[in-house]
Parts: sequence; C-alpha cells; structure tokens
Amino acid sequence: MDRKLIEQIGRKYNKFCLWVIAGATLIALLAINICNANQFVNPLAISVLYALASSVAYGFGWRSVAGTSPATLSKFYLVASALRMLLALMVAVVFCVVSRDRESIINFIIVFAAFYVVMLIFDGVFFARLERKLNQKI
Repeated sequence: MDRKLIEQIGRKYNKFCLWVIAGATLIALLAINICNANQFVNPLAISVLYALASSVAYGFGWRSVAGTSPATLSKFYLVASALRMLLALMVAVVFCVVSRDRESIINFIIVFAAFYVVMLIFDGVFFARLERKLNQKI
C-alpha cells in the first residue's frame, strides 16, 4: 500500500468512528432523556471519552503498522484488540474502586460494555471489509 492510500483509509476510519460514537451517544442520550435516568450521564461521558481515545490510538497504530510493515497487520489486529480489552478492564476496575456505590458501578458497566461492544463490532466490520477489498485488488 502506498502512503496516500493509507492516509485516506485512516481519515475514513476516523470519520466513521466519530459517526458511530456520535450516533451511539445520541441514542443513549435519547434513552436517558426518555427514561429520566440521569444516573447514566456520568458513565456515558466516561464511555464516550474511552471510545474516542481508544479509536484514535487504534487508527494511529494501524497507520503506522500499515505504512511500515503491512505483512504484520494480522498481528496488529490481535495485539491492538487485546490491549484495548486490557485498557477497558483497567478503566472499569478504576471506576469500581473510585465509586463504591453498587448501583453506579452496575450502571457504568452496562453503558461501558455497550459502547465497547459497539466499537468492537464497528472495528471488526470496517477492517474486515478493508482487508477483503485490498485482497481483491491483488
């Protein structure tokens, strides 16, 4: 892959990530507003920040690996997903330690897990389609 294509794919990934995160956030805010469940606002904010930060880091990592050694992209997908999972686990544990209220912990885990699964599905679909297109061109 040439550098121009890598940058184009990276911009497309960032744009789609922002759309997915914004869409999930708006759906969650609508549900919070309809159900009058204000206790979900803080977990939502933390989940959105985590999703944004991890997606940006994943995008930069992909660009770097795709530019320097595209043959190892399959290893990158595995390692990056494992690191993202460990970071998510650390965020959840830190929240559980900081907040000792059982109800707020359960609310946080529900919202955080939902965002994690949405981003996991998005990344899987995006990069599976990308790899399929790139393999068809070869």
